Amino acid sequence: MNGVPRFFWFFIQRIFLGCVLLLGSECLTTSADAAATFFSFSSSPSAWVGGGKTTNLTSVGASHTGSLGVYTDSVHLTAGGYELVIVGPALSTPQVGFYANATRWPFMGSGPGLAFSSPGRGDNTLSGWFNVLQADYDVGGQPTAFAVDFVQYDETNTNAWNRGSVRFNSDVPAPGPTPTPQISGLLLTNGVVKFTVTGAATTNCIVQISTNLLTWSPLMTNAISPVGLLAISNAPALADDRRFYRIVYATNAAGGSGSNDQFANRTTIPSTGGFFTGSNVGATKEAGEPDHGGATGGKSVWWTWTAPASGIVSITTDGSSFDTTLGVYTGTTVSALTSIAQDDEGGVGSCSRVVFTASAGVTYQIAVDGYFGASGNISLALKQGLFNDAFATRLLLSGPSDYVVGSNVGATRETNEPYHYSSTGGQSVWWQWQAPLSGTVTISTANSTFDTILAAYTGSSLSTLSLVANNDDYGGFATSQISFVATAGTVYQIAVDGYASSSGGIILAVQQ
Repeated sequence: MNGVPRFFWFFIQRIFLGCVLLLGSECLTTSADAAATFFSFSSSPSAWVGGGKTTNLTSVGASHTGSLGVYTDSVHLTAGGYELVIVGPALSTPQVGFYANATRWPFMGSGPGLAFSSPGRGDNTLSGWFNVLQADYDVGGQPTAFAVDFVQYDETNTNAWNRGSVRFNSDVPAPGPTPTPQISGLLLTNGVVKFTVTGAATTNCIVQISTNLLTWSPLMTNAISPVGLLAISNAPALADDRRFYRIVYATNAAGGSGSNDQFANRTTIPSTGGFFTGSNVGATKEAGEPDHGGATGGKSVWWTWTAPASGIVSITTDGSSFDTTLGVYTGTTVSALTSIAQDDEGGVGSCSRVVFTASAGVTYQIAVDGYFGASGNISLALKQGLFNDAFATRLLLSGPSDYVVGSNVGATRETNEPYHYSSTGGQSVWWQWQAPLSGTVTISTANSTFDTILAAYTGSSLSTLSLVANNDDYGGFATSQISFVATAGTVYQIAVDGYASSSGGIILAVQQ
């Protein structure tokens, strides 16, 4: 058994359970030519701290505390009102390594501590991890070069994620390699194998099995949970004298052999859809591959999904860290695909979004690329139905000027929801916009495909909404437009509905 990495034995009822941890041959990295300093992050729309933003700041401060009680030996990285604080277990100075199961600093007890905060916003509780890739300190203990990647889940909710990379005088590429998962604590009880996996939460991994350490076959694919426990029903193990288990990441990093850079290696999305992450750093464009989103790209990666039922499907790259393009196709050859839906900037900011009608049993090929070769971290979400039918799941508009696409086909009116113009409507969808400036803002549904109703409100729940402006038809057209004086920092809720319950494709633009 010599030469097998991280291999250990358990003997339970004549069954040897072995665990092997193997790494993919590729890493999610970008190239760097010289030492760099930046604070970069992206966040989900439901994240309290990040607020759905994607931000890159280039003026970063770094400091290391001394002996200050619960604040001892924490590293503080600050930029533009944002702060990342990390500390190792038992109040130890952060060194190079992966720190899983981090909780809120400075209330983390004996474990690693983490706190990512934005101007005026922090968490009561949180979970997450950080991966220190460089940690150089001077004789006084202050950082001279530092590199860390992190993921934080606000209030321990994995849908409210913030992830980023901070570099301080560092030439370590960003993002760094996906942290190595650790496997331990195997138990076998009544045919159910249980073990603990410590790694980057929500990372998809494949559990593989073998009886001889030579031939491996997949048992299941699962996402590492925030608590790291996987319970596997594996009754056939009882018939074997020995059974070995190992974990590998479900996909290697983009750009490498075996990654979803190539159309032939596209990653399968479950029929139920969901939220997925990836990268197109180092990815390429294949011979005969079309442009995606009507724009020149060159760094595409691929997913595939088979529709379990007919109906509206929404796909978005909201939360990605770069200017994305998005294409959806049918077909089995990259040079002979049929386009179903295309978008460049229909999502929040420079992200992409498409809404289309899927047919049961049809397999759709999904490409994410970067506008003129842009690259970075990818957030991809697929849902049967609409993301923003409910007020609670409203999508974001970003900045003084934004342009998004959507649909209200199949949307509904909620309990306590007001009519958005007179007493008509019934198929509303929702967006949220925070005014970056004080002054007049114009919001329009021009070029939408149906007779729209448009309204803007303040308030944080349906029952507390206060109407700011609304409109049915504007300028002799069936689409709508409103203008009002916005106050910097105020959050406005925006509803698009259909006159007499009409529905169709939505184009929504905000201009301040």
